Amino acid sequence: MNSLPNWTVQELYSRAQEVAQSYGETLSLEEPTESAIRVKMMPLLVKYEAHTTEFGRVVLLSMTDDEIELALSGFKRRDTLSKLWIGVAKFLAANKDFDRALGAVSHIEEDYRAEAMVPLVDEAIKQGDLAQAHAVVEAMPNVYPATGHVDLVRPAQEKRLHDLEKI
Repeated sequence: MNSLPNWTVQELYSRAQEVAQSYGETLSLEEPTESAIRVKMMPLLVKYEAHTTEFGRVVLLSMTDDEIELALSGFKRRDTLSKLWIGVAKFLAANKDFDRALGAVSHIEEDYRAEAMVPLVDEAIKQGDLAQAHAVVEAMPNVYPATGHVDLVRPAQEKRLHDLEKI
């Protein structure tokens, strides 16, 4: 976790309101605190891929794991929640925080987890870190827990890494 730049809470709140307005959203907090602003902004940043902006990157990297969980706790639809967790995981992996990215993936339903981890493998490969790519693949489930059937995502990723190592 990184800290925010030397912004006052009011500066952070003003910037967050500007970003929200730029996406047609509103941000309103009775008592803005750094944590409350981050928690309120996080789903919006991921939804609109604003985490790729400097402001979004700084805000998301400054969040604790507890703040991320709190920010997503209001979403009840599994598909929406999974998409948001995948977005968080991709973002963390892109910022070389694979431990936290794997932690984010652990919140995704087990039957979809291996598929959700493929972008983390992609990111590790893109960064030239095959050891990290292997670690992500090792963390992938082998079977669908609900049915016990073999999940073919992990073997495909293992083959992909094996082929890359031959080059």
